[in-house]
Amino acid sequence: MGSYFVTNGEHKTKQDMIISYSLKRSRRKTIAIKVLDGKVQVTAPMRASKDLIEQFVFSKSGWIHEVLEKTHKEKSRFEELIQQHYCLLEGDLIEIDFESGIRTKFKNGVLWIDKKYFGDRQGIFLQIAKAYKKRASVDLINRCKEVAAKFDFACGDIGLTNAKKKWGSCDSKGNIRLNFRLLMLRPLLQEYVIIHELCHILEHNHSAKFWEKVALFCPGYKQLKKELKGYSLLNTIY
Repeated sequence: MGSYFVTNGEHKTKQDMIISYSLKRSRRKTIAIKVLDGKVQVTAPMRASKDLIEQFVFSKSGWIHEVLEKTHKEKSRFEELIQQHYCLLEGDLIEIDFESGIRTKFKNGVLWIDKKYFGDRQGIFLQIAKAYKKRASVDLINRCKEVAAKFDFACGDIGLTNAKKKWGSCDSKGNIRLNFRLLMLRPLLQEYVIIHELCHILEHNHSAKFWEKVALFCPGYKQLKKELKGYSLLNTIY
């Protein structure tokens, strides 16, 4: 674990700040910085000196601070989910309640969880994820089939994924994988992701032709794409 003290650098912060980071050595030739879930990770060459690494961190301190601030704001936005008061289902806040001897399930606008998990944060998160996966295995799969049929896409197998960075994927054989957490988002966002992946059957890249195909089936995709970015933190909660 490393720590670098920044004193009124080019980032022009009014107060001194401390950037804490984990350091990973590798065979790469350059130094790289990632900020994931509010944590800073620095990857550096085996022989890179501590001074060189800290100079690099200093040069990127303004950007690091901006990303950390953005992450903090996103966490504040989803605070009720993090505190397990509610969960999201198709864009709506769903209350979480407990009852002894019950199987985890969505019913009448409530997510019911066995009371034995009450107070067990990790256990509750696992139960929420379990409920999403069960529901997504039916709802998301069927929605993908419906969209594919609507626009006459011939896709392969459709399944779910537990990816932490992608909402969906499409392989060279046309097999579609959808992140089960898509179930949290409103239906229009779900459909955009599904159309995005289906279009990869026609164009397995992100070229101009690919986005032309997406626009053909989802004219408002640009706004939906922008909106989707605001939900990336959800992939780190469950």
